[in-house]
Amino acid sequence: MKIGIIQQHNGEDVKENVLHLVTKVRALAKEGAELIVMQELHNSLYFCKQENVDLFDLAEPIPGPTTQIFGNLAKELGVGTTFVKTSWPTLTADVLAEPQKFDLAIGGITITDTRKETMLMSEGYLANGKTILCRKTESDRFKSLADIDKPEVRVMVNPGGLNEKFANANLTHA
Repeated sequence: MKIGIIQQHNGEDVKENVLHLVTKVRALAKEGAELIVMQELHNSLYFCKQENVDLFDLAEPIPGPTTQIFGNLAKELGVGTTFVKTSWPTLTADVLAEPQKFDLAIGGITITDTRKETMLMSEGYLANGKTILCRKTESDRFKSLADIDKPEVRVMVNPGGLNEKFANANLTHA
């Protein structure tokens, strides 16, 4: 199978970003790509580096405007497309589901022994540690795990993944 991967630098204009993606999908299809994978948050700036609730409206339903655009593009190119909803808490079950829900998952997935028991995982392409996300005005307050693990500190964590396990194991007082 020939796989095309799109990783692009996005700007603030979602429509322009989508047009660039459409152009890149057409080019990869012309080169014979049978599967085309786009980056996480492929329509907009990667807002997860800083929390800004004004950007939460960038999320779209499935089906929605973007799935409609790429569904129409797939028809134009004579190929099929499937958009599958999943979440971190159900990712492993969704990968292993019968009938098969999707062929692959990509982006931000940590390699673990448990996952390797039932799934093939590629070489990791990104290695980093945990990152503290807080208000800039409070950055001096949180310099270490000990600074966070206090009863007066409230911590938000994405459920169902390794971040939740890390928090449960290391933040017993927060």
